[in-house]
Formats: sequence, C-alpha cells, structure tokens
Amino acid sequence: MNNLLQKSFRMTQDSSLWSRLEPPTLGPDEIHVWRINLNVSQSYLDYLFCLLSNEEKNKAQRFRVAKTRDAFIARRGLLRILLSRYLTCEAPDLRFTHNAFDKPLLESPSESYELHFNLSHADDVAVIALSRNDVGIDIERVDATYPCLTIAEEFFADHEIFVLHALPRSEVVRTFFRYWTAKEAVAKAIGIGLSISLSEIGLEFLEGKPGGHANVLFPTCDVWHFYHLEFGPHFIVAVASRKPVQHVIYSDILEF
Repeated sequence: MNNLLQKSFRMTQDSSLWSRLEPPTLGPDEIHVWRINLNVSQSYLDYLFCLLSNEEKNKAQRFRVAKTRDAFIARRGLLRILLSRYLTCEAPDLRFTHNAFDKPLLESPSESYELHFNLSHADDVAVIALSRNDVGIDIERVDATYPCLTIAEEFFADHEIFVLHALPRSEVVRTFFRYWTAKEAVAKAIGIGLSISLSEIGLEFLEGKPGGHANVLFPTCDVWHFYHLEFGPHFIVAVASRKPVQHVIYSDILEF
C-alpha cells in the first residue's frame, strides 16, 4: 500500500485553469477541484435561476429561508456553468439523474469523455470535484467547539478513536475533521452518502503525503483513495476516488 500515491503525484493550485478550460483538459489520472463563493449579486442570482431545470426551480422555490434558497440557486447554477465549460455545451441543456441514494449524475455522458462530479458546501463556500472516474468531495469548517471525541466514539473505527485520544489536545480538532471529510468524501464517491456507517470506512494516512487509502468494509469491500486540501485555516476539504490519481489541481472561480 505504500505506493498508492505515486512518486509523480502532484497537488497544484492553478489560478489560470479557468481561462484554459477546454476538453480534453481533464486527464484520466487527474481530479479538478473548484472553490466557489456563493455570495453573488441579486442580478447574477436571477441569471443563474434561469439556467436551472424546472425541477430545480421548483425545489428552490420550496425553500422558506431566502438565504438557503439563494445558496441552492447559486450552487446549482454555477455547477451548470462549470460543467458546460468541460463539455462544451449550453448550461441549461445539461440533464441530471440521481441514483438510489440521491447522488446527482449527468444523464448522458460526454462525447469526449465520461465526466463525474460531486459537490459539497459549508457556509458560503462550495467545492466541486470533477474526474473521469467516480469521485466524491466534502468540505467542513473547522469548529473548535465541536464535540470531536464524543462523535468519533460513535462513528469512527477503533484504531481511529485510539489515534485521536493519543494526540495532544491542540491537534485533536483538526485531525478529527481530516478523518470526517475523508470518510464523507469516500462515501459520496461510492454513491451511497451517509447511508453507510462511517465506522465501516477505515482510513490509513500515508506519512508525509496529502492523502491515503480507505478500506471500505461494507457494501463494497474494496479500497478507495483520498486526498486533502486545506483552503486556509478555517476549512478542510477531502476528495476521494476509486482509482489513485497523479494530479489534483485546485482553483478558485473568480469570474464567469
């Protein structure tokens, strides 16, 4: 298992990726991760709403809290714009379906390559992962008041609980969220979300590396791979894939 992150593995921040985005920019051994600010102007929010399907518009209008509704519109609209750049199509023309656990999927594969995506959000920040293979992503705000050890003892594997208890108090919170994001990302990559017990996903971090592998005991009984990104001191992001990748490229979308 020591060679799961190949010697050529790279984690790159690339602010020019958006301007260069044309198929087949996304390589078969790459994951692209995008960070998006969901605070957009009202006029731009109105434009994003027009990009949505009727089903998405109806869902948006069912939210009673304006901020929650606007964040949903921003996430779905910006996701459509991003995917349309990869697939060279119009954003409103994209069609989505869902698996049995409500994971959104593109209804029709691209003529250029099969594109997989996953989205997560925390506060006013959304992250989107794109890959040519199964992919999952999770972002969490690091909360020093969170009852990390109590939650870990309910949802983590025994060896992970042991690690947390052995850490200095100053390291417990951040390590807990590294575990949590990796587990959620793997569950989302598999496509079953939190219908799986997080204790069934056993993590092994590779020393000195930004990721590791996850031994999934149920329902797949196989190995997945995860990689961590830290967008500043307040957020931790994990991205997971079925296959090990050579390059994770992450970027902010500054303008559309």
